[in-house]
Amino acid sequence: MNKQVLYKSIVTVYVFLPAILFITGWTALYVAIPSVLIIGYGMVRFVVKEDGIRLPDALELPGKRLAVILAIIGLWIAFSGIGGAVYQNPDHWWRNRLFALLVEQKWPVVLPEDNGFRMMCYYIGFYLPSALIGKAFGLGAGFIFQMIWAFFGVLITFILMGNWQGKWKISLLVFFIFFSGLDICNFGPELALNMSYHLEQSMFQFSAYTTQLFWVHNQAIYAWILTLLILQTKNNKFLVFLWANGLINCTLPFIGMLPLLIYRIYKNSAPGEKLSSRLTEIVKSVISVENVLGGGVIGLVSFFYLTGSAGGMELHFVPAVLLLFLPGCLAAEIGLYAGEMYVMYKSRKLLILVTVCLVLTPLLMIGQGADFCARVSIPSLLVFSMFVYQRLCEKMSTQKVSLVLILYLAGCLTPLHEFGRAIDYTFIREEPADLLEMGVYAFPKVDGSELVKLRDTTLWHNKYFLAEEEIMTNPQYSCTMGEGIFGKYIVRH
Repeated sequence: MNKQVLYKSIVTVYVFLPAILFITGWTALYVAIPSVLIIGYGMVRFVVKEDGIRLPDALELPGKRLAVILAIIGLWIAFSGIGGAVYQNPDHWWRNRLFALLVEQKWPVVLPEDNGFRMMCYYIGFYLPSALIGKAFGLGAGFIFQMIWAFFGVLITFILMGNWQGKWKISLLVFFIFFSGLDICNFGPELALNMSYHLEQSMFQFSAYTTQLFWVHNQAIYAWILTLLILQTKNNKFLVFLWANGLINCTLPFIGMLPLLIYRIYKNSAPGEKLSSRLTEIVKSVISVENVLGGGVIGLVSFFYLTGSAGGMELHFVPAVLLLFLPGCLAAEIGLYAGEMYVMYKSRKLLILVTVCLVLTPLLMIGQGADFCARVSIPSLLVFSMFVYQRLCEKMSTQKVSLVLILYLAGCLTPLHEFGRAIDYTFIREEPADLLEMGVYAFPKVDGSELVKLRDTTLWHNKYFLAEEEIMTNPQYSCTMGEGIFGKYIVRH
């Protein structure tokens, strides 16, 4: 087996394994068996037939550079809180309990309630490989494997970024970790210099990659990989097949990938003399066993499963009064960068597309929070930042100081605050601070008396778990068993 086939095989398994585990563990055998066979067939075809996903020389990096890259990724993962080696941000408290249920309960996770049963219903893809390890070797081993799984996910992301950029430099990885908008504009000097404070609190936030990893790693890592795969895949016969994995792994970024998917399908198609002939060619190129059957199975099963937990998550337009703040937020997040990018890359259709997506995404929201904007924007922000990296490299080759460099260095404060908080609450305070003190909105029913604190002997820091009922009675994480198409016809009993 040559290196190219090995590399594509590893990436393919990483992408599709969560969907296979989900379908195997959650669906009836008459759904699971043919579905897994179809997905397996598509995976083999992707490895053999797709030429866009290549690894020219990445496995032949100089030993010292490769060691530095692996060390940086390892430190980033360690400080993120994934697995609980260091302090975990409050979002982890929900997902720690969710993960424990995945390890300790049979799949699908179904628990009794007063008038029947409730089933876990959430985008659980990232956690399934680690939960399988946890079932075999214990909960602590499952948490450790979360770190390993995240490590390989970030490594694949870096290799795919390098493949796109044509170089696998340490500077690309460092740029990725510290890229952010000017979130410091929302705060005075006192809070901006408080390195334990969480800066990204705007309703119109485009989360920094470090913020994504430290808070929503379960969505972010797969969003990065799938976005980069979609933009580098040259064969339309596999694009929907890849994209469908976003539903069970990163539901909101899955939405944000749609414009990029359409762009890539159009770019891959052969130009026709007339628009009608080109559209015909596009339709023909997309219709394949992999897209229709493979993508259909993953997408439809995931969709019917996830629609059970849509309670309280209605999509609506942002209130008009908040739109008054939108221009300023956009200017701080991407506007200044966009002005610089347009001068150099005004003919780049992809840059224009993602900029438009980033401008339009904040107009919608789910519930009362910023989740829709912050998560749906991940794919477009990733593409946008790759253009920023190109521009920064070009500028630094000719001059030491530039507007792009100044903007980048100012934005670095946001991820530095995330690192600062992890260090502060791990090695100095060793307990979670008051949520308002650290600059995080106080979640309902979250205080010391309602948290379960466990010191896992396999790691060296406390983990906090919400009570089981906070997951299994919450419509965001669970649904009534037996309702909807999934509950009536697809679920394993």
